[in-house]
Formats: sequence, structure tokens, C-alpha cells
Amino acid sequence: MHPRLITENACVALTRRTSFRKAFLMPWAGASSASCGSARWDEVGQTFAYAAALAQHRTKLAWHQLVLVGTHHHSQATPRDRELAEATRVLHRTMSCALNGLLRERGFEAPGSIWDKRQTHWTTLVDAPAVSSRLVYDDLNNVAAGWVAHPLEVPFGHHLGFELWKAGGLAVPRPDNGAFGKR
Repeated sequence: MHPRLITENACVALTRRTSFRKAFLMPWAGASSASCGSARWDEVGQTFAYAAALAQHRTKLAWHQLVLVGTHHHSQATPRDRELAEATRVLHRTMSCALNGLLRERGFEAPGSIWDKRQTHWTTLVDAPAVSSRLVYDDLNNVAAGWVAHPLEVPFGHHLGFELWKAGGLAVPRPDNGAFGKR
């Protein structure tokens, strides 16, 4: 296997699919007790956002957009150095552990890894039109999949777009999940 080529300070689009393309990333677990302004987190979205926040905290990776689409996620980030591999490892491992816990808690069989065995797909977005095109694609993916009629109908936490990050960040409350330790 060859190492991935990373262009420093270039935006990277990421996609990772779930095992057997199961809809682990849908808002099946129910509402969380946490909220962000008037928006209410659902547990799956909050768990993914918190896992991404942990990855960002540990690696200093700058996330731009995070979108859950039932059987996969689309994310955009700008690595400054070589932290992208570690950030995706933290994101995916944390999310897998936490979702397995949620599944067991709700009486479902936990699959072990929720992620497909293939690597995370990375694409370097080389210019502003490529970044813009990918932002629109990610925003409309849930509509194209038939999950919602309009991008604004996607539950909070399943779409964390640039509008939330440009204001200086987003505080993600720690989920009430054993994967994140006791409160």
C-alpha cells in the first residue's frame, strides 16, 4: 500500500461507508437531552459531532463540514500537516465504540466495527470551485437519497455545515454514552 499524498493547507473531502451499508448513521436512537440554541441534538448526530470534536482537539485538524447520510458520512477538512490520518482514526474508532454502546443499550446486536473494511476515501479539492461544488453535493446528498425534501430538514448534528464553524466553532455537549467515560 502506498502512502497517501497530502497537499498541506488544501481542503480534503472524506467519505466513509458503514458495514454492509447498514443505516447506522440515521437518527434511530432518539433525541438527546442536550440542545444547541433552539436546535435539539439526536443521539447519533451528537455522538458523531462529539467524536469529530475529539479528533479535532487531539490533532488540531480544521473540520469544515460534517454530514451523515444514513450509510456513510461526508466530511471536509483542511490538514495543516500530516494529522488527517490520525484525525480520521480517532473519529471512526470513537464513533464505532459509541454506536456499538448505543445499539447494545437499545437491545440491538452490536456489529463491532460499524465501518466498512475499505479505507476512508480522500479527495483533495484543488481550488475554490471544487470546494464549492463539494459543499453543495454534501448539502444535497440527503435530499437526493430521499431522506428529506429540503437540506434544512436534516436533523441537527447530522449536518454541521460551514455556517456553524465560521462563527468560531461549535460547543458539542458530551453524549451520555459509556464510550466517553462517566460524567
